[in-house]
Parts: sequence; C-alpha cells; structure tokens
Amino acid sequence: MKLIVCDLDGTLLTHDLKIAETDREALQKANESGIEIAIASGRMYPDISRIMSQLDIKGCSVGQNGASVYSKTGELIAEKTFDPELFYDLYHAGRKLNSALTTLICTHNQIIIEKHSDESLILAKKFLSPILEDHNIISKIGAKVHPSKLTFLGSTEAVLDVKVLLESLYGDHIEVTLSESGCIDVMPKGITKGAGLSKLMNRLNIPVQEMACIGDSYNDLSMFDLTPYSFVMNQSPDDVKARANYQVSSVADAVHRLLDETFPVK
Repeated sequence: MKLIVCDLDGTLLTHDLKIAETDREALQKANESGIEIAIASGRMYPDISRIMSQLDIKGCSVGQNGASVYSKTGELIAEKTFDPELFYDLYHAGRKLNSALTTLICTHNQIIIEKHSDESLILAKKFLSPILEDHNIISKIGAKVHPSKLTFLGSTEAVLDVKVLLESLYGDHIEVTLSESGCIDVMPKGITKGAGLSKLMNRLNIPVQEMACIGDSYNDLSMFDLTPYSFVMNQSPDDVKARANYQVSSVADAVHRLLDETFPVK
C-alpha cells in the first residue's frame, strides 16, 4: 500500500470539527511507515491544509470534490472551473426554484455568498474558513472570480429538488452530488473526487491497486469505484455502504486493517 486517501466530514472530522486522537495516531503511523496520506474533500484547500497541520502530516489533497488537486508542498496540480455563462444559469435556476436556500459560490480558496442571512451565519460555524459576503459577486464571475463549485444548503428535500431541476436542465454539463444531508454540490462535468484522485495518482505514479480510500457519503462513491480497498463508515447510508468493499467504525479501524500483515493487500 502506497497511498491512503481520507474524506473529512463524517469520516475524519466529527460534527464539531475535531479529529479523534486515535485516528490522528493511526494516520501518523501509516505515514511513518512510508505510506502517503491524502485528503479528498468537498472543502477547499485552505481548510484541508489546516486539517493536515492538525494531523502533523504533509500530504496531498483533492479539494472541492475533485475540482482542485494539490501536492504536499501546496502546488496546484490541476484545477477546473465553470464556464461563466453556465454558472450564471445554474445559480439563478437554483435561486429561482428556492430563494430560501443558502447558496455558496466556491473557488479553490474562497467561499462567497451574495448576501448573508440568519441561516447562512449559523451554517458558517461548520466551516473552518470564513464565508465572505459580496453583494456584487455575480458580476465578477468569469472576470475576477472563477468558481469551481456551487453549493446549495437547506433541508434535504429542498436541495434534492434543486438537484433534480439542475440535472434535467444542464445534466450534460454538470456533476451534482449530495455531499451530506441537506447539502448538494454542483461541479463542472467530469469533476468528481475519483477524477481528481486519478490525477493525483498519475502525478505520484501510484496504481489503483496500491491506493486505499475511506469515506462516508455519496461524493465518495467515485473514489470507491477506483480501488478494491474502499472503506466506508458504519453510519453511512445503506446505498453508500453497498458500494464499498469494507465497513469500518473509524479511520483508525481502516488504517489498522491496512497495516495488518494478515490483511489481503496485494
């Protein structure tokens, strides 16, 4: 095994944005044994970098569900952003369907909202980086701001309605995933964690047979499909668990199995 890739929210991060000491120690042990550690998340690079600092590990990252890929030194290896006209159409279609949803415009290193609401200020506590307010943000798309992800937050039923609408109108041009309950992420076509991870493995010259991944939600499925060493958290939805080859109670559980000489790693 040469690479272990770990999701953040619901996998490595608890709901209060903490990392269990047992998980941190397990990943450090794997790294010390010569295994590369990477994070693959819907979060942007500054957030992932802060988590890596907490782990005390220098690792690569796949951010924004695959839209940006970084080396362990912070070099931007790959990035894909929206066509400005497509982004404008997506933004306004979602807002027209349900203007009560919190709508976030995400670049590789910023999260921006057109106007804060009481709900968005509460949601901001879930993020490690600030949500910037810019009333003129839409006019800057394609000029000063190049989004790689559009996020809608609200009730699960409401965001899934947006998912259905956007896929019906723009399905040939976008990827839409339910990242967690009450949150959908919209990315340019071809952008998934699995696609971003493939770019990273090509850069590191690591074959899929020597990569393991750990995740918990729908945006992790594209990673699960890459490798026989896919681990899913016990609390994940049943249809997510069905796509992984192993179920675990924690990141440490997965890492300990991978380091166990009796585990069937080829």
